Amino acid sequence: LVYTEIARDSEKLAQQYYQEFLHERENHKGTPIPWIIAKMKQIGLETHLHNYTLNYPFSGGKVFTGTNVYGILRAPRIGSTEGIVFSTPFRSKESMEADISASIPILLSFAESAVRKNYWAKDFIFLITDNEQLGIQAWLEAYHLGGLQRNKGILNSGNLPARSGSLQAALNLEIQGMDLDYINVKVEDYFNLVQRITSKERIASGYKQTAYKQKSSVYSSVKDNLKHIISMIFTQANCVPTGNHGLFHQYRIEALTLEGIKATSTHQRVGTLSVLKSLEGISRSLNNLLEKFHQSFFFYILIHNDRFISIGDYMPCAILFVSVFFIKSFFQWYDLNRTVDKWNDDIWDKKVQGDLIEIKYRKPIILFGTTLLLGFLLKIICRGGGEY
Repeated sequence: LVYTEIARDSEKLAQQYYQEFLHERENHKGTPIPWIIAKMKQIGLETHLHNYTLNYPFSGGKVFTGTNVYGILRAPRIGSTEGIVFSTPFRSKESMEADISASIPILLSFAESAVRKNYWAKDFIFLITDNEQLGIQAWLEAYHLGGLQRNKGILNSGNLPARSGSLQAALNLEIQGMDLDYINVKVEDYFNLVQRITSKERIASGYKQTAYKQKSSVYSSVKDNLKHIISMIFTQANCVPTGNHGLFHQYRIEALTLEGIKATSTHQRVGTLSVLKSLEGISRSLNNLLEKFHQSFFFYILIHNDRFISIGDYMPCAILFVSVFFIKSFFQWYDLNRTVDKWNDDIWDKKVQGDLIEIKYRKPIILFGTTLLLGFLLKIICRGGGEY
């Protein structure tokens, strides 16, 4: 939680970039690549293009092409051995998804501020992708696999003109406007860091964050907590990425998306400067990181936008449930080791007695585990979990 140095001039620059970007987007069918390249070179980034092709196997074998633009800020204190990715997708005005036109101007404004600093120990890669997750997938394959294609014949990811070192983390931006109501954190990792920094800048943020509303009763609080738990479990269970950040995890790169929701009222409006300060705080914290984040809470289940269920709360219940299968397996193994020639009335009586013992101990264990699980869930939901 460093003292931020980014100033008002970066906010004014972001506003200027925003107006220029809107004008360029109106005059281009796709990504305004010439404008982005010009701005990156003007800022002082090492700028490159990345072309890729998708041979779609269905619908008559259509071919889709795309171009990613990325600029690299080489770390002055180290020889490009590690890097951090700051990415944002380009969405045309015809897209069915939410308009995130402010993402590219804010990203470029932050890049301009970062170039003027000399304390970076990791390379910064500012990546603007085409075709949403397809662009990120192609770029990651080209970055890590080079000429080796994972999806040979389908996705031709091409080659990158330049690279950095090992990617340590990634931050994806989906900012809907220059004035925001709150930030929804699409989380897979290093959630704790983002929560602390956005709280420092007084930005309402969190997992499944919604517009601010006064809690009317304890029932509504419990209902919201239960909804967060179910949403978090299903999000992790279906293994479908909730944003571009999800594709970084197949390469063991910690990543998440900051989705800035456009303000619809004047209540607690968040300005561009606060967002830029948050980006600076996150980047400087990642810059000082010498190991994989140990506060990612990867096995924790979020119960609220900034609260979690510890692994120590739900693991005892899971162990009790699993132990029932081991007890059953033991008795099955014990029965199989009995020889057929000893199968007489006496053995039969012992077998029946063993089954009764098994039933005698299995039911209490299941009942005890169920009671513990319900007790833990009731306690956690009511009090809101542990605080980050």
